[in-house]
Amino acid sequence: MELLYAALSFQMQVFCFVLMATAVRPIEALRIEWKDIDFARKTIAINKPAKHGRTRTVQLKGRFVKVIDMLSELKNRQLNIATCRNRKQRNLNLVFTYSNVDTAGQNFRRARERAAKRLGIPELEKITFYSNRHWRAVLERYLKGNSDAVANLLGENSDKYVKVYAPISERLYGSDKEWEPIEISETDPDYSEKMSRYGAEGYQEYNYNRTTGRHYLRKEKNAW
Repeated sequence: MELLYAALSFQMQVFCFVLMATAVRPIEALRIEWKDIDFARKTIAINKPAKHGRTRTVQLKGRFVKVIDMLSELKNRQLNIATCRNRKQRNLNLVFTYSNVDTAGQNFRRARERAAKRLGIPELEKITFYSNRHWRAVLERYLKGNSDAVANLLGENSDKYVKVYAPISERLYGSDKEWEPIEISETDPDYSEKMSRYGAEGYQEYNYNRTTGRHYLRKEKNAW
């Protein structure tokens, strides 16, 4: 997907990477306002969910931290355009200026077709906006190891519709285990005690974010 996104306009690049990093639906991404983004904490709040979904805040970690930098650049570009042309955009509060999902989709499909032909990779035509949501859900299932975490990321009210990602994750990453995940911050007063205690209880560290100083541990459910 990233090969395709490199061939898109900058705003469409950012739009697609936000979809990839947060697993939001396209309409939810179009509803994101600048006030929903905490550049310091590297979070994006989804305050206007679709399909009766839940509000949630997504922490951008690892490979997705770059999305915050892209959003900052997009904000600067939009302000410069509005200033130079001496006119206001449709809604300066909104991150993306596409009027609706259909408009964004038309822009994406035209660029996708050009990229597929130029790169000689017809398979790129199979990529859609929702490819990001499904790919990110499968990755979350692998990283966190339980359907609850996937439901939280997607804003679903239960894990009923997200269990489909477990067998896909197993095929791609080779594990269908259910995990109990926890996060421990190096700024916690009892950080060392927590790391020792959870380690003794069988939790294993599977990810570490040097930027935030957060350790991500997990233990297989029902593992005694």
